[in-house]
Amino acid sequence: MNTTLLKEYTTEASDGYLGAIKTTGSKSAVYLRDAELSKQIRQALQQVLAPELSKSDVKVRKESYSLGRTIHITLRLDKNKYAPTRDEYKQMIIDNVKRDRYTWIRTEDGRDIFHEAYNNMTEDEKRKVEQATAEQQAVWNYDRDTTDINQYHIDSEEMLTEDGKEIVRVANQVIKAFNYDDSNAQVDYFDTNFYYNLKVEWK
Repeated sequence: MNTTLLKEYTTEASDGYLGAIKTTGSKSAVYLRDAELSKQIRQALQQVLAPELSKSDVKVRKESYSLGRTIHITLRLDKNKYAPTRDEYKQMIIDNVKRDRYTWIRTEDGRDIFHEAYNNMTEDEKRKVEQATAEQQAVWNYDRDTTDINQYHIDSEEMLTEDGKEIVRVANQVIKAFNYDDSNAQVDYFDTNFYYNLKVEWK
């Protein structure tokens, strides 16, 4: 990745509307129309993420509507390099079951039950539930061709290795540099350059 170029893409926080926190990206002062905005974001991502990602690995499209616009960003990543193995992913799910991180868990016969029942199970029953829940999550998430990324919780994304998380973190930094947000949801006031979502497409 081009870490020198990445330094140009920053975001600053300041006092916003009625006590909210305003965020202003270093590239947000330049007024860009929809098509040009998408183009600039795409080119910036391609430049910063090279050579890890090729130009064709970065897709950006815009969606405009009466109250604003949403930018959809897709990064094509090598699953063998930037995702855990299926067995590693399932082990993470099993660990999460043991840590009581899920409200619902899956039984061996395919029923969904509240996690509170887990603590009253025998060790053999727990093991079967752990395996069933892990396989269910693997089918729902790991076996998919795409993974939706929560931009606020990249570090806890289980479908990414540390190298994968770093690529997504860098991409998120670049995208945010083109945005400003002076919204205050507490008073239903919304003032932002654009909304966006981030997705990984596995190859």
